[in-house]
This record gives sequence, C-alpha cells and structure tokens, in this order.
Amino acid sequence: MKNIILTIFMFASFFTLHAQSINQSFSVTINTDIPVAGRPWTLTFIIDYPEPDSVSITMPSLQQTGAKDGEITLDRIFKQTRQDNENTQTVVQYRFNVLKSGSINIDKFIIECPYGIVETNPLLLEIQEAPEVPVRVTQTPLVLRLVWEINPPLSGTVWQMEKGQRAVLSLRHSSQNRSVINPPPGIFLPEVPPGVIISLSEPSTSDQIAANMIFIPAETGVFSLAARTVSYENTQYQIPALRINILESSREFTAADKQEINFQEEQTSFLDTQENIDKLNAHKYFPRTLIFIFSVSGFFIVIISLIIIYIFLRKGTK
Repeated sequence: MKNIILTIFMFASFFTLHAQSINQSFSVTINTDIPVAGRPWTLTFIIDYPEPDSVSITMPSLQQTGAKDGEITLDRIFKQTRQDNENTQTVVQYRFNVLKSGSINIDKFIIECPYGIVETNPLLLEIQEAPEVPVRVTQTPLVLRLVWEINPPLSGTVWQMEKGQRAVLSLRHSSQNRSVINPPPGIFLPEVPPGVIISLSEPSTSDQIAANMIFIPAETGVFSLAARTVSYENTQYQIPALRINILESSREFTAADKQEINFQEEQTSFLDTQENIDKLNAHKYFPRTLIFIFSVSGFFIVIISLIIIYIFLRKGTK
C-alpha cells in the first residue's frame, strides 16, 4: 500500500496527515489565509485527481468548534478543475464567515476519491482581532485581459472567413494566478447581431480558456463586436474588440451547411423556453408517428382485402 502525499501551507507550518491508498498515490495540497474577525476566510483543497464528480470532501460539524452559534458559518463551496503543467487537478474551495476573534478548533476533513482516502488532523484557528479604528478597506479587483483566438487559425492582421464556414472562437487569459476561478462561460456570450450564429461550445480543459464559442456567419459583410468588460466576484475580464470580414463562399453553399446553421439557430434561440422544447420534440418524433400510422393502416387494409377475397371465393364455389 503506497503512501499518499498531503501538503498543507498555512502560516508557514505543516500538519501531519493520515492516508489510505487503494491503487496508487495522489497528493492533496491545502492553502488558506490568516483568519480575521469580520472578514471571509477561505480554505482551499487541491486534489491530484482529474474528475471533480468523483471527489468528495466530508466537512466536520461547525457546532463542535467551541464557537457560539453564528460566530463561524459556511458561506459557499466552489469545485472545479485546473491545469497544472500536464496534470488536471480538482480544486475545492470553502469560504467561511468569521465574526469574532479567538481560538476555534475544527475537526478533521476527509477527502475521498477513487485513488484513496485522506484525513486531515484537527485544525486550530487563531482568529485575529479586526482593527479597532474603523478603516475602509477597498479590495482592488483582479484585472484579466483576454484575447480572442480562432480555430481553425486565420492568418493576417485582419481575419477573413467565408459565409457558412464554421469556426470556434475562444477567450484566453495568460494569468498564472492559481486563485483565479473561471466564471460560468455563458456570461461571456455577446449580444449576437443579425447574420451570424454564436453558441457555447464544449469547455476547454485549460484553466486559461474562459469560454469557447461556435461561430458561423450566414451573411457576407463585416462582423464586429465592441470591447467590453465582464465582472465576476472580484475579477474584471477585459474583452477586446473583434472584427472579422465575411466573404462570399468560394464553394457551393450546400444543404448540409444550411442544415447546420438552422440547427445552431435552434440551439441558441429556439430552445430558450419549455414550450419551444416541446415543439422541437414533437417535430423530432412526428416522422416516427406517421410511419407507425401508415404501418397499422396498411396492415388492416391487407386483412380486409383477404377477407373480401375469401368471401368471393366461397360464393364462387357455391
């Protein structure tokens, strides 16, 4: 049975942890900050396992910390993946509200994944007093400048595409800050002007890709998006302007191209309401219903025809 490596960084001190391994080693890193009364306190687990749905953490009861009710409460939990060199890891972050200074004992956390189980030792928190003199603390937001990328890549300083051509637009940032948690990619979708189709694509495995979008121009002309800023939590995402010249297609615009555009239009606008989803399902199963009706009708026609032939044959024999 191999040992599991677990590292904790907190106030430049280390904790001894107990671990069991089922089939291979994995590591768990715990990052935290100094708790201060009246301010949020975060506790982050970085688990060396690539599938967040297969990672679970059992949190100890806050009722047994020695603090009075309401002095420490759980605010929220984040869980997502991050890319560390060639490895994909799971990040789980707990955010607590701490209202009063003093000592708090937090019992062990239990981290489980298919590789094994890790148990932390109980944690002693020394919560510091907030400044006696009221000081207005302004937390400077983190600013991330995004850049547009397109796949398949386009050459030249001015991007050009043909009508009906399909591409994937990506928004990338270059920050190496491991505390950055990408927001839901849907907040990066722009207001779509007429003549183009834009919808969310599969999310990227890289934590530096904020969003992937399918882009299909349906008309010639100039497609452009103005620069804008999207805010999420304490992070501002600065999105640059985008300009793409849409040219007439050099090949015949096939029925398959039109079908793809119609499909994407349905995905971006038609599926917004439950009523439209019901219509789409009815449209999807309508041909099967017709086939069933015609099959049953044909069966009865054959049976009736055989009965009529049988009656005529009997009369002829008489």
